[in-house]
Amino acid sequence: MADRAARAAGAPMSPSAHGGISIDAPIPFGGPSNAQRKRDSTINAQTKAVLVRVRQRLDSIAAARQRKRADSLAALDKHP
Repeated sequence: MADRAARAAGAPMSPSAHGGISIDAPIPFGGPSNAQRKRDSTINAQTKAVLVRVRQRLDSIAAARQRKRADSLAALDKHP
């Protein structure tokens, strides 16, 4: 509220909590069309699905490596 009152009084804009200043301005040339937004949404959903599978695969590989390391350390404990 104080920022809004200061701006109304003509005070210079202060940086926001995110480290920058925000200026309300329209997107040049109106922004993406509805068709482009739909294409982008579809591509983003597909990309997200691929990234989930990749993350699962990486987690599986990391878990297997940890199990292998634990098994090899346990084997060392058995054989003095």
